[in-house]
Amino acid sequence: MSLGEVLRRARREARLTQREVGKRAGCAGNEISRYERGLKTPRVERVVSLAGAVGITVDCLVSGVPPGSQNRMRLEDDEDRAALAAILRLDPVQRAAVQAFVEGLALSGSLDSALVAAKAAEAIERGRRLRAARAVEPGGQAHR
Repeated sequence: MSLGEVLRRARREARLTQREVGKRAGCAGNEISRYERGLKTPRVERVVSLAGAVGITVDCLVSGVPPGSQNRMRLEDDEDRAALAAILRLDPVQRAAVQAFVEGLALSGSLDSALVAAKAAEAIERGRRLRAARAVEPGGQAHR
């Protein structure tokens, strides 16, 4: 299933209108319609908000696995659990960078090492920009 098909199915199962999903995800209902029909591809940040708006995981939305499927990620060993715990301990900016990186990989459908390195660099830079933006108050004064 495409992202749009999964989105439509999850929205209907949640008994939500496109307008309601749009409001929850921070966009217009007609944008939801375009996503569902495959006329527009959402950015990674929007994918996260769309998944939350309809109550499914980002993985479910981008993988094409319909909601309710038994195809769920399993934390097979202590190393997997430790890695997840380490990610959950990151500050919100770092966690957002990791999330963007992982979603970029999922959307690209590739684990090519050059692509992984490029996505990692993008995620790190995005995290730096977010941290810098948060460090400056609206009046132009830097936090100390």
